[in-house]
Amino acid sequence: GEGLDALERALNMLEPQCIVYEKFALRDRGVDLAPVKDIGVIKLFAEQGGIEMVGKSPSQAKVLWDDNKLKAIGLYKPGMRHANDAARHWAYYVTVTQKDLSWIQKLKP
Repeated sequence: GEGLDALERALNMLEPQCIVYEKFALRDRGVDLAPVKDIGVIKLFAEQGGIEMVGKSPSQAKVLWDDNKLKAIGLYKPGMRHANDAARHWAYYVTVTQKDLSWIQKLKP
């Protein structure tokens, strides 16, 4: 669909070296499965381009990067839950996986 085409265009434009994404977990019947399609497009794009993929569970990033911490480093977007979740996963990847503590330092008064 149009959304998937837009996602593919964005990936091509950004030329990522690594893609961090939130894993999908089916918890309830009748849930929207659109994220599964998005993840499929992302995985195909990454596989074709030899790009590293890092999947994180929703709770992994929230434990370390709650809303208050995102606000403190200027990444929180009011009313944009999905954007904030994406920022959380990015911050988790950078600070935990890449061990870049510069973002943690910004939390200190």
